[in-house]
Amino acid sequence: MSAAAGSAGDDAGRSSFPTPVGALGSTGDGPAVGETCDYCGSTALRWRKCKLICESCAQINKSCADL
Repeated sequence: MSAAAGSAGDDAGRSSFPTPVGALGSTGDGPAVGETCDYCGSTALRWRKCKLICESCAQINKSCADL
């Protein structure tokens, strides 16, 4: 019984972290439509692992922490 209670606690711990709206919650990993790079001005931006990365200059423009 205690093992089941422990696994339920683990599930509750994982679900307590909110997913930022507009980051991975609705778009997931993929292209960022309507965004431009702050460094080179390119529109070739892609969300990868909760970071908005420019495909032209490889700079990180945003992360989930910024949202």
